[in-house]
Amino acid sequence: MGTAVRCLELLLRSPMSVKDLAFKLGVSRRQAYRVLKFLSENGYVERMGDAFTISNTSLGKAILDAASRYSVPTILGGLAEQILPHLLNPTRLTDLAQLTGFSESALRKTLTTLMERGAVKREGWYYRLADDETLQRLAQLLKEKNLLKKVEPRASILYTNSFIIKAVPKGEKALGELTAFSRFPQYGVQFLTDRDYYVYPPTKIGPEKVLVHALLSSKSSYERSMCALFFRVNRTRIDIFEARKTAKHTPALSLLLDLENYVAGLPVSKPELFLPWDEFSDLCGVYGVKVEPAPSAVEIISNIEGWARKLKESVTAYLLGGVNMVLRQIKSSTKDIDLLVENSREYELIAEALQASGYEKAVEWSPGDRDAEPSNIFIHPTMLRVDLFTSKVSGIPVSDGVKARASSGIVLGKLRLMLFSLDDVAYMKLLTTRERDVSDVAEIIRRHGINWETFREEVEKIPPDILKRKAFVILENLDVLRMSYGLRIPRKLYSWLRRIAIDAGIEELWKRGVDNASIIARDVGAHPSYVRRKLAALRRRQQV
Repeated sequence: MGTAVRCLELLLRSPMSVKDLAFKLGVSRRQAYRVLKFLSENGYVERMGDAFTISNTSLGKAILDAASRYSVPTILGGLAEQILPHLLNPTRLTDLAQLTGFSESALRKTLTTLMERGAVKREGWYYRLADDETLQRLAQLLKEKNLLKKVEPRASILYTNSFIIKAVPKGEKALGELTAFSRFPQYGVQFLTDRDYYVYPPTKIGPEKVLVHALLSSKSSYERSMCALFFRVNRTRIDIFEARKTAKHTPALSLLLDLENYVAGLPVSKPELFLPWDEFSDLCGVYGVKVEPAPSAVEIISNIEGWARKLKESVTAYLLGGVNMVLRQIKSSTKDIDLLVENSREYELIAEALQASGYEKAVEWSPGDRDAEPSNIFIHPTMLRVDLFTSKVSGIPVSDGVKARASSGIVLGKLRLMLFSLDDVAYMKLLTTRERDVSDVAEIIRRHGINWETFREEVEKIPPDILKRKAFVILENLDVLRMSYGLRIPRKLYSWLRRIAIDAGIEELWKRGVDNASIIARDVGAHPSYVRRKLAALRRRQQV
């Protein structure tokens, strides 16, 4: 688009005839006509008598406004025209490459130029447009123009940003992959619709993306509640942590967080977006799925007291989850009981009491359950689920400091329940990828606050090999707190965790045999020069 950009620069000064343009550009009239035809078809210019000028359209006016702040080659030259529309929201380099089809090295070069000119900002692993209304308006109009090339005449655009969700009449083919409600039957939920749903560009579709794409496609409380049913049916299959990562930077993230609580019968931030609970319960019944509203605090204590009577010896256990929050009146209810004991003897005593009360060990665990690594999960037809931990949470030993900060809770017969501090409850919930844990942390921060220094002290105690893996999880959970709940995370803490995560990612890829700095930089979201330094250090260490 080099000649076309030069042509636009000339027409920004004043209207010009084809003859004058050809002379100024140093090309033949035929070539000038070809360039003008291209610009006209794209809505940049229009004919005015014997001359051509910038089009009197929204796009033309946006170009005029943006050109008063940035040079035309900067915002429309090279790859810039294709890149800008995708930066209206934060986008990773890898996603940008997939969306545009350009190589990452070429994209990085253009992005560097745009950042030098002040048109683009980089935040961690993501690039976005600068806070400039004229530039954002131009990018939005370019996005709308480009969409017309990727959307079929009879398609409806339901969502567009780093990917496009669209619907076409049932049975009609479209670019992309079937997703959203079109894939519900594949996962055991029949959904009658006269449309087919597609995501573009094509991508590998799993249940997490099906759920997120369906939420983005939903236009009614019934459809959102069908998404909740889909999640309930596929709970042991869906990795809610991966679903949140897919929903990141989209309106689906807040819906997904609400959905996690809605399915459990817990309060949600926007109940009007879903069916009333009794209607949802009836809907689930049609599909043979049973759901129960969350119990009251009195019912929770009565539940624990019921199986605690079966204990043969006195046991001290720590409450580390929702029940802790209920007793402190931070949360109105919960659907499970997270208990931690310090040794295998206490574990056996509680396990025996639970089984004597009709509990059974759960056979199916969700991905989040497996990540939390309880010693066992016990389920009962009518009583609350119990997740029983022995000295560790998510594979991480509970420190003496955490236990020292615990306070006395309640005594139920031979069971003495201790309450971990809310700071430590938040810390342990941020280590996991389970449903509802992030929303619980948000509630703790809003209603009680959190001592981030204590949080960091506990993170620093995590064994290095485990921390390398957990840093990614903590970062993602902190991102949800920032993006969806608007909570402030200390910059130093966030940067420290990000550096740990990046270094761990570099080392892991290097161990797998990946030795290309550009490829590693792309995957971990770091600058190639930093990756090269880390690789050099790893090679030296290997030689020693």
